[in-house]
Parts: sequence; structure tokens; C-alpha cells
Amino acid sequence: MLTPRLEAAVDAIGDKIDLAKVDIDEQADLAMQYEVEAVPSVVMIQNGKVTDRFVGLKDDDQIRSFLAKAVGS
Repeated sequence: MLTPRLEAAVDAIGDKIDLAKVDIDEQADLAMQYEVEAVPSVVMIQNGKVTDRFVGLKDDDQIRSFLAKAVGS
């Protein structure tokens, strides 16, 4: 499952990233706003703008690489 691995990767980075989980069935407007059409989807938002995203499961290295883009590592 993606959630525990994503949470662990975010925790390892420290306080540089905030992780928010959204139930798209309950927040359909938010899902439409960010063009989420499949789950799992991870949307990177910086300064109010979508800067990256991925859909589907990723391995730990791919998750770390994705998050590293956000913190400039």
C-alpha cells in the first residue's frame, strides 16, 4: 500500500513537506479542482500551484525521488 510508505518518506524529510490525505468521494470538488481521476494519486502543490503529480503505486526509491524535487535535494 502507498500510504505508509509515503508517510515514512515524508517523515524522513522532516518539516519541509506537509502531507494531506483527501477522500475524493467526500471531497469531489477538490478532486476535480486538482484533476484527480484515479487513486492513488499524489499531487505536489507548492505556493498554491501544482508542480508535479503521480498516479498509481511507486516503489520507495521513486517516492523519495518525487519528494526530493519538492525540497530541492
